[in-house]
Amino acid sequence: GWANGADIAMERQEDGSYITVEPITFVVGDAFKVRQNGTWGVSFGNNTDNADPNNGNRGDYAIETAGDFYVQIVFTIEGEARTAVITLVPAE
Repeated sequence: GWANGADIAMERQEDGSYITVEPITFVVGDAFKVRQNGTWGVSFGNNTDNADPNNGNRGDYAIETAGDFYVQIVFTIEGEARTAVITLVPAE
């Protein structure tokens, strides 16, 4: 289902990326997107589709390895074009 109330805050890092403030426990088969400002107008999911020139992507980021991870996103905005790369960073 849609987890509209389950947003997890992200903080900007010195390198310009954003990372979740707490790790997230994922199981194989989970899927997610990162959305901007609590709306679905701009959202990013799987890295293959994250080059949509209008508003992010249309696919989910599918979890293939279970564990506790921080979600990191590096995105670029050039005019109206938005691209992003999502990385799962293992929690220590």
